[in-house]
Amino acid sequence: MARRTFLAAVALLLAVAACRTPAAAPEPTPTAVPTPSPAPAIDAPAATATPSPLAAEEATPTPVPPTPQPTSPTTPSPVAPTPTPVQVLTPTPLPKPTPPPKPTPSESEIVARLKESVVRLVTPVGQGSGVIFDQRGFVLTANHVVAGSPQVTAVFADGKRERALILGRDEFRDLAVVKISGRDDLVATPIGDSAALFAGDSVLVMGYTGENLVTTQGILSDRVILGALTFLQTDALLIPGFSGGPLFTPQGEVIGISVQSIRGAGTGGLAIALDSVQSFIPRLMAGELFLATPSPEPGGSRRNPAPVGTRVSVTGFSISGALTLHEMTVLESLRGDAAMAKLGEVSSFVFPPAPGEEYLVLKLRVKYVRGPEDETVRVSWVYFDLFSSQGFTYTPAFSVRPPDPLLAFDLLPDSQVDAYLVYVLEEDDAKPVLAYGVNWSSRGTSWFQVMPAKTEAPPPSPTPQQGQ
Repeated sequence: MARRTFLAAVALLLAVAACRTPAAAPEPTPTAVPTPSPAPAIDAPAATATPSPLAAEEATPTPVPPTPQPTSPTTPSPVAPTPTPVQVLTPTPLPKPTPPPKPTPSESEIVARLKESVVRLVTPVGQGSGVIFDQRGFVLTANHVVAGSPQVTAVFADGKRERALILGRDEFRDLAVVKISGRDDLVATPIGDSAALFAGDSVLVMGYTGENLVTTQGILSDRVILGALTFLQTDALLIPGFSGGPLFTPQGEVIGISVQSIRGAGTGGLAIALDSVQSFIPRLMAGELFLATPSPEPGGSRRNPAPVGTRVSVTGFSISGALTLHEMTVLESLRGDAAMAKLGEVSSFVFPPAPGEEYLVLKLRVKYVRGPEDETVRVSWVYFDLFSSQGFTYTPAFSVRPPDPLLAFDLLPDSQVDAYLVYVLEEDDAKPVLAYGVNWSSRGTSWFQVMPAKTEAPPPSPTPQQGQ
């Protein structure tokens, strides 16, 4: 009995120990083993069948963990890099430094710097001045300096000469642009703003008298406005030959072109303000020609020469130096037999001209448009000259009585007169030109055409032939 009890206890201990035995190494293919129910506890020694240790060992299976399956490696998805923000720095604008004021150069410094930009313009009938305002070789001058001249020669301060080409002319504003060779060493003077100057400010006028470059200094005395034109009146002396020359500021900028001298109560000159004609200068550089309209508005017109019947506005000065404005028109031009017939209406006997010569009878209308209300202005034949097509001057015909009235009047503003002039000219001179004020500094200059020599009769019409 005791032996059986001992064996049962050993079997129980073995069963318990089997339950605590660590799991064996995993098998490739595990086999499930049914787990038997545990034996009931023994309260008293009783006769119990003792299982064999082998049976007990088989009855309690050892748990086998599942075989881990190999995990396929995961390919990581590419991740776009996050751009690092760049900080943009906005520069802080620095205040512009205030340029120091330009020092005012002395007159001698102005002359030394500008004399190379002032040229002498020589034509077959005279000379004037001009100023280089563009380094490409553009020269600005007065229209009456170069008008009607087939060729112009530019003479520099150092004596060098160069052929100049007339590009554009403006007869209304009395401006012209001529072209010389542009080069790197050419000195050009910039165009300034005359509006920055006031009455009493200093100015410089430069031009040629003969072969000498002369500078005169004065002040701006007035700003004269005639229609769309602005003139700068100065007390600077304009010497003959200064026409077309520049009017400078003390800083050496050209603000005007001298067009006329003043004689009367004092001396001085008149220059056209360049800022009032600034838009026309590029057009003159391009070769445009501005002719006066057949019926110009009051304010100035210089069509050179003006056709018969064209009204021309002419500026001038009274005895006191005040600006005046006249309108002149050649109403009628007779020569040859027609002139003799007109003179025959005045006198029963007309002294015949010399062989190869003939009379020219001109009827002019002169209207005094503007001037001092209390002053008269003399309008007379002495202010007119008749030039031949070769350039010499014809003399008035004093040997015959002219039609009435002869042009010789003292006019008040807003008055006009129709009067006659009589000349003797050559029969074969087809294009004589009548000029006003050429030799008178107080008179504006204008030119007028007169009738061609003789109108040729048209050829007879062909006689129709039989059968045509």
